[in-house]
Amino acid sequence: MRSLLLYCLLACLGAGRLAAQNVAIVNARVIAGNGSVIQSGAVIVRAGKIVSVLAGAANTQGLQTIDAKGMTAMPGYIDGHRHINTGPNEKEQMQQLLEAGYTTILSGGGPAEGNLTLRDHIEKGIINGPRIIPSGSVRLNGTPEQHSRTGSRRSAPDRRAGNQVYRRDRADS
Repeated sequence: MRSLLLYCLLACLGAGRLAAQNVAIVNARVIAGNGSVIQSGAVIVRAGKIVSVLAGAANTQGLQTIDAKGMTAMPGYIDGHRHINTGPNEKEQMQQLLEAGYTTILSGGGPAEGNLTLRDHIEKGIINGPRIIPSGSVRLNGTPEQHSRTGSRRSAPDRRAGNQVYRRDRADS
């Protein structure tokens, strides 16, 4: 059975270049996010965003048209915790994620700079890949919740008092 997922169609257009494109994917079997199936439908993309999914024919005037007859379009997967980073194998790794059906990856941590670089490579069209929502660690040293002026750990009552002062000071500014 020939099957083509929506993410493949969009990935073939190039993630970085897609934002400026208007595309109609027509004659596709469409599996909607709620599980319903449209046997012959259209997916309309404007400025890189899906704006409608229709049963039957669609007005494709002014749109690049992709005939997906005999193929299936469906929503992509979202991975809510994946450790990713930039590096020599980033192109292959991101392509594998696309081919597995992932369209969005929420970074599970790691070096923030590498996550941002990978996101930028995808957004600029240097490599194909899913949308990356980067994350990284944040150091909270020096906040009232962690240390007193001497740098020693404070007791729970002292931390609560410090937090109240901290919140009050923040509210006044």
